[in-house]
Amino acid sequence: MKSTFLKIVAIATLLVFSGCGGGNSNNSGSAGTPQSAVIGSLEYVPSAKINSMIVTGNSSTLSTENETPDGVLTYTFTTSPIIVSTMATERSTVEAEGPEEQQDALSQELENLIYIATWPDLIKAFGTDAARGASHYINYGERELRGSPVPFSVDDYLEKNADVASQCASSLTGGSVEICAVRHFITIGFNEGRHWSDLIALSYIASYSDLRTAYGADPDAGRKHYLEVGRATGRNSFYNIVNWLNQNPSTASYFDGEFEGALGWFIQNGSVPFSTSNTYIITNGKGLCLAPLDGNVAVNGSRIGAVLCNNVPSQKWILGDDSMIRNSTNPTRCLESDGKTLVAGRKVQVWNCHGDVNQVWDLLSSRYLKVKNIDASTCVGMVNQATAAGASSHLARCKADDQSQRWHIKIAS
Repeated sequence: MKSTFLKIVAIATLLVFSGCGGGNSNNSGSAGTPQSAVIGSLEYVPSAKINSMIVTGNSSTLSTENETPDGVLTYTFTTSPIIVSTMATERSTVEAEGPEEQQDALSQELENLIYIATWPDLIKAFGTDAARGASHYINYGERELRGSPVPFSVDDYLEKNADVASQCASSLTGGSVEICAVRHFITIGFNEGRHWSDLIALSYIASYSDLRTAYGADPDAGRKHYLEVGRATGRNSFYNIVNWLNQNPSTASYFDGEFEGALGWFIQNGSVPFSTSNTYIITNGKGLCLAPLDGNVAVNGSRIGAVLCNNVPSQKWILGDDSMIRNSTNPTRCLESDGKTLVAGRKVQVWNCHGDVNQVWDLLSSRYLKVKNIDASTCVGMVNQATAAGASSHLARCKADDQSQRWHIKIAS
């Protein structure tokens, strides 16, 4: 996310202060980065206009304004008792804004608000304070990979909430319809359960042990529970997966910014960190596992499908650092799409491990066991999008609404 900087010079001291930008954090408690710049005994509080300073608690007034040939504006402030100081700032940050500058400022504000709206902890910490969201991203969010998830979609929110679109269009006095919509979600829609992303829904499930047991990593079930039960009963906690990943670097490294996948892991496995030394089942969280339909991993070409999870060896897999998925009983057999091709429609099977691209997999978001390839658009799903035991698997174009593509990894018992 972009950031702009306000350069302040006072009493021969140079301070670079980030006035607005776009960003994200690990601990929303530490998200409150300073909103003013302290220079010696002077405190400059950023505002739309530079017309006053605060000096040890006393308001000061603008005395003079001068412009140097290179476009730097110099201001002199006085206060009582008489203290005279000067401050210089880049002309572009204080001059009257034209249409392009105003549009840039609106775009930056929208970007910062979308960042906040993507993360439940930031919604609770910052509300609609776009500047604090920007500072958070610069100081915490960027290094925490908080820019990785699919961001809050303003267009979808307006499309699916006609009342918001109408309200924002009719009551707009400044800013933009999009900014109005994001502000509505942060202040009203979020608490109403409107347009929750998978990240928010999974954070909700992860916060409650009974929901983890009842629903697993099913974001649709999380949304439904909140709307029908959770909101009315005061359930408004959202698990901070960023904090947990900061404490578990091996798990963070495996998911590498796929926060929905990490939430799915936590929901399925609790606080146990990810390790390649464990064996796993690949489950939809609803009693079905990805495994050979005939239970035979000794024969090349055995078709993979959805089978009832029953803890048998053919359902247990080893997830290697090389992103290959080996059967724990016969580690020479790997999960692959047949024909060494990645196109939609190819069956998924077990075969001798060879390491070609059709045996390289990744858990994408919370839902998809996805082929990691240049195209990166095919996922493991079931033929005809079937979700019952016995369904045969194949590669299909990744679709968010295809229930047969939703898989998670869980430590085998």
